[in-house]
Amino acid sequence: MMVTLKDIARRTGVSYQTASRVLGGQAQLHTPDTRQRVLDAAHDLGYRPNSSARSMRTGRFGGVGLLLSARPGRSYVPQEMIMGVQASLAGHDLHLTVGTLADDQLVNSQKLPKLLREWMVDGLLINYTHQVPQAMVELIQRHAVPSIWMNIKAECDCVYPDDYAGALEGTRRLIEMGHRRIAYAHPHQTLEAVESGQLHFSAADRLAGYRAAMDEAGLPGRFLDPEALVRPHAVQPLVDQLRGPEAPTALVVYHASSIIELYKACRAAGIRLPDDLAMLTVGGAFIRQAGLPIATMWSEEFNRGDVAVASVLEKIETPTRRLAPRALPFTYDWAGLMERRPEP
Repeated sequence: MMVTLKDIARRTGVSYQTASRVLGGQAQLHTPDTRQRVLDAAHDLGYRPNSSARSMRTGRFGGVGLLLSARPGRSYVPQEMIMGVQASLAGHDLHLTVGTLADDQLVNSQKLPKLLREWMVDGLLINYTHQVPQAMVELIQRHAVPSIWMNIKAECDCVYPDDYAGALEGTRRLIEMGHRRIAYAHPHQTLEAVESGQLHFSAADRLAGYRAAMDEAGLPGRFLDPEALVRPHAVQPLVDQLRGPEAPTALVVYHASSIIELYKACRAAGIRLPDDLAMLTVGGAFIRQAGLPIATMWSEEFNRGDVAVASVLEKIETPTRRLAPRALPFTYDWAGLMERRPEP
């Protein structure tokens, strides 16, 4: 049998209104003794709040939705970020609902505006990272759906890692170490594709940060052949680029996914890390775990989740207010590279 607030009131000898306030978020209105009696009775009787009744009373569902794209590669959901979201929501006594929607639903003028009610949430964290359907953006704005975009760079209502500043600062540090021949490595795509806007914003921003640091130091940009980074068991093209009197003494690598091919090429070429070649890459917990002498920069994913929740709660209170973008800094691990300076 379902335990009600009336049962709690009868057990403790308090009024229905008192039991409701203590268990409904207004416990501070009563003495510590009364609060504890009500809480003990609720625990002993196995009371569970009626979320439907609470939502009718408050006009809120008490939760936030995490909306993911159904398209492969269009959402980025690391475990630490989810943990940050959940921990922050738990601190506000809110629940998390996670779901995916196909593009045809995301641009549906009937489906998207009803999403909050169907998911029983008050706002959305949207993790659709690039090539976002414009109709989806327009629908969210038109219906004032309380939303914060995660890992996307926009004019407002977003939380994302500051990839430009990250690459800029990382390249500057390599220059301060004495490196002058610093090359940039990005897999899969030509530089034209990176700058076209078809990839995640980090592709263009990290490249732009590298170029800005090289320009301000009066150094020419250098670029490894991107196709050479994705040819399994064919390291010779990379070896050829990493050898010779004008070979780079340092690399800024777009992502740790390229490190394995680069590491194999260095071994084949007899290049010692970091004595002959310093590397800085984004991400890659395996690099630190394995103790590889490769510098890394990474975004604090837990903090990103926490900041995103704080932002979406603000949007829930004022859905039509445009919040300034939140660009989060990177953290660096230089893995001992600062101890070495290259020959002039």
